[in-house]
Formats: sequence, structure tokens, C-alpha cells
Amino acid sequence: MKAVKVANKNGNPVLLVGDEELSACAYITYFDDRNDYKEFSKNGFRLYSVSVSLASQPINTQSGFMPFEKGVFDVKGKPDFSCVDASIKRVVDSVPNAYIFPRIYVCMPSWWIKENLNETIDVPHDKKREMLFCEKFRVDAQNMLKQLIEYLENGEYADYIIGYQISGGNTQEWFHLDLNGSYCENALPYFNKYLKNKYPDIKMLDKLPDIDKIKSAEFIDDSMLTEYLLFVNEEVAKTVDCLCKATKEACNYKKITGAFYGYSLEVCNPLWGTHALEKILDSKNIDFLSSPNSYTNGRALGIDWADMIPVDSVKLHGKMCFMECDIRTFLTMSPEESRPNSDPMHYYSHKVWEGPKTEELSAYAIRKSLARQLTHKHGLWWFDMFGHWYKSPKLMKEMETSLKLYDDVLKNNGLEFETEVAVFIDEKCFSKMGNKHPAHDSAYHLKVSLGQSGVPYKVYLISDFGKIDLEKYKVVIFNIPLESEFIDEKIKFLNKKGIATLKVGYEKPTYSSKELYEFFEKSGVHLYCNSLDVCYIGNGFASLHASKEGLKKIRFPMTVKCTDIDTGKSVVTNVLEFDCKKFETKLFIIKNI
Repeated sequence: MKAVKVANKNGNPVLLVGDEELSACAYITYFDDRNDYKEFSKNGFRLYSVSVSLASQPINTQSGFMPFEKGVFDVKGKPDFSCVDASIKRVVDSVPNAYIFPRIYVCMPSWWIKENLNETIDVPHDKKREMLFCEKFRVDAQNMLKQLIEYLENGEYADYIIGYQISGGNTQEWFHLDLNGSYCENALPYFNKYLKNKYPDIKMLDKLPDIDKIKSAEFIDDSMLTEYLLFVNEEVAKTVDCLCKATKEACNYKKITGAFYGYSLEVCNPLWGTHALEKILDSKNIDFLSSPNSYTNGRALGIDWADMIPVDSVKLHGKMCFMECDIRTFLTMSPEESRPNSDPMHYYSHKVWEGPKTEELSAYAIRKSLARQLTHKHGLWWFDMFGHWYKSPKLMKEMETSLKLYDDVLKNNGLEFETEVAVFIDEKCFSKMGNKHPAHDSAYHLKVSLGQSGVPYKVYLISDFGKIDLEKYKVVIFNIPLESEFIDEKIKFLNKKGIATLKVGYEKPTYSSKELYEFFEKSGVHLYCNSLDVCYIGNGFASLHASKEGLKKIRFPMTVKCTDIDTGKSVVTNVLEFDCKKFETKLFIIKNI
């Protein structure tokens, strides 16, 4: 059995399967009866995922959507691995040289729910599900995971398995299943235990703090409510880590393991549980962290679908960002159309689930996502969620291009320019801000404006402030809307060194792209684009996604060779000019001359 690990080559993520290098560019579908494995294999893809579940439970408690035919542990004491074997066999039959990392949905079977009602919460449709910080859930889920992984590691398909993505909670993204911090009477003993560990002399509470205060407040002035909000995030991170540890142990630390987590740039509600990334960044049990492309403004064209997680902190701690690119297309159908009765509430039929109307616009959307991942040195998987989303000549050509470019960057050391803007966020801020705070959604809005400001930027957790060489930046933005002596001291420190600072706060909660552009210009930052289009620069690539049609210009700090990946035509210049249709995405390879 080959050992697998995440490594870097030319600064890019690579999977080492024994001595073999594998680009982190993959394919997955929920509905594997509607898979396009053969089509992706023809275009060179070898990395795939399959979606399996410990139990027959919906992944979305709000909608009841359940993509799984059955779960491994549906019947107590009689695990049935046939559904897992069938999913893997579908890949292997189509792609004999495939490598697979199963996406395992960690959830409790109905029999477990009935036996452990004190460890559950109420969710919509008169159902109950497990609390994510419940110790009984952690222990039993680890045992089930180990049984499944030991079966796979010793089974027929062991040599095909390179790792595991451990998913759970609502939408598999480790959100609390009630999207409300698992707030119920059953949570009180767990909260008291958390408080006792943190404050040994504290008096135990006889009731939970009132979370409804969040809805009407600007600032949270109830210290116990703040503690509860920290608790419901930190304990989810602890659960993610302990389940990844169980996975690592089951495969003798020879396979990669990762999870969705840390959406502090997208999810503003602390009751979802995703704001404790700092707690797992140094874990040896987690090799990669993931999020989808941003859902900003309903995935509209013409704007940046920025990262949901502080990706540069993830990479600073030696982990790979492995991003889910679930790009809707003109072929996207609802789950009900794709598999009747899979979405009984028709939750996945509203606008965000609609793709662009044409094949051409769909190709632009795919290219935009690809350009972001390439320039930021992320891995990706194309998530053909309900099947056949990319099954057209033009879109499959985009898939072929994506893998080719990923393979090329492993062979070539791409030209890099200095990134001159750094952004810091504080994931703990959400435990102190009510929904009425003017800057409550500031992180969500700032990344939209940054995407069209004409400069690349890096984004970190504030907890990593002291680990970064800040003198290479010309601007540092603090997207930390609460008053803090710590931040004020850092601003003074940076200003003394001639580094301009910008603070997103109560008085100024949002900045437009134009305002940012003007501030960057005044601060001496190199501006690559002044047309307020989406511009990505990095890793030997430059890309522009047009918010409107017309003549576009990308200005480089030096004269370079620019090659259009579509035409193969090259030009040597420091100002690249080209025409764009509205929403078109152009991508160029950039090299020294």
C-alpha cells in the first residue's frame, strides 16, 4: 500500500502517491448513477471522489435533501459496505488507473437517535439529529469511521484509495444541524463542562444564555452569551479534529485527510459553528481544508467568487486549500429533475441553483473559478453535483484545459509578483457582534469589493499576525469591526514603518471597489487593472473576468511575455491589451523575458 501525502512543488499543492506526483485536480458527483467518469478520464483525470454516508440521513436538515441510496450503519450491528463498494466500483470500471478520496458523511443512524435522545437536537420537519459537540456522538462516530476505513484499507479497492474527506453537520460543511448552535436543554451540561475547563472556579449555570439577544443587538454585552458562541464554534472544530484523528489512525497515517471548515469570510452567524479555524490549523490530523466558491450575490457573473476561508493562514500552517468548484452551467437541472424524490421540499430549485443560460456563459464561469484556484495555488475538484453539468463539448474542453494547466504548473516555476495587500480577520469577532451591528456582514462585502479593486491580496487570521513578514506589504486591512487596543497598537506599529492601514469598522463598515482602488493608488500599491473588472494575478498566470464589455488592460510591474491559453498567441509587453465580451474570462500564461 502506497503512502500518500500533501507536498509542494514550485509552491503548488501536489499529492505524492508513493513516488508518483498527482495534480490536485479532481471530479465528483453526488448522483453517481449520472456520472461522467469516462468523459473526465478521456481528458486525463485520475483523481476522483465518491460520496458515502454512515447513515441514511439528509445532508440538509432544512430541505430534507438526501443524495445517498443508503448508509453503511443503517442496521444496528450489521454494517453494510456494499454501497461504498458500488460507488468505488463505478469509478474503477470507467477509470482503471483512478485514485479516489471518499467524501464520508459522518452522521448518526435513526436507531442511534432513538437510543440517545438526550444527545440530540430538534431540526425541521419534526426530526431529531445529533449534537455536534456531544461526546457520545464523537465516540460512536469514531468507532463507525474506523470500521469503514479499516474495511476499505484492507479491501478490494485499497490501492485506489489515497485519502478521505470527513464531512458532517448541515450540508456536510460542519454547520450545526439546526443552524442555531445546537441550542437546547441537552446542551447545558456540555456548555458547563466547557466553562469549567476554561474557568475552574466558575459556578455552574442552571440555564443557557438567551441567544435571541443576538438578533436585536449591535454589541453582545452578555459575557455568558459570548462564551456560548465561542463554545459552539470551538467544540465543532474539536469534533472535526477528533474524527480526522480517528481516520488517520485507521489508515496508519498513510493517507491524506481533510474537511470543510472555517468560513469566516462568508458565514456571519456564529451559531452555525464555523468560526474556530485557529483551533485546528496546527493539527497533524488534517492535511487539507475546503470550502466551495463563494455564494456572494447568488453567484452572479461579473464579480469575484472569493474564498470563504482565510486561505493564506491555512497555507501558512502547512495545509493545502482543496476547493470545491460546484459551478452551475446551462446543463444544470434540479435534483428533482435529475433523481425524482431526492429533494421533496424543492429547496434546490431557487435562483442560486440555476446556471447561466448559455454554454458560452457557462464556460466563462468555469474559467473564472479555474483562474482563481490556479493563481492562488489551490487544489480543486469539479463538483458535478447532480450529474451531467459539464457534459458538452465546450465545457469538457474547459475541464481538459484545467487539468493540463494544473499539470503544467508542477513542471514549471511560475513567475510571481509581490502581493502588496494583506487582509486580517478575527473569527472571534462574531461572538461579540449582534446582527444589528453595522459591520456585521463586512467580511462578506469586503471580499466582493477587493475582487474588483485591481490588486491581488492575501488574507489571514489575526492570530497569525506575528508570524508574517509584514514589511513586504504596502497596505494592511483590518476587517475587524470591534474596538481593540491590540489592533490599535498594530496600526500604529505599521504606520511607523510606512505601511498604510485601513480599518473596517463601526463608522465605515463597507468600501466600494473604487474606494479601495483609490486608497491603493494613494498608498503606492501596483494596480494591475483600473476598469473594476475581476483580475487575478499569480503563479505565472494573469486573468480577467469582465464585468462589462470593452477594451481591457492588465498592467505588469515589468515587461513580460503573455500567452493566451486559447489562441497560443504571445506578446511581450508591460501593458496587456485585449477586447472582452461581457462576463468573458481571459487567462494568460505570464513568463519572464
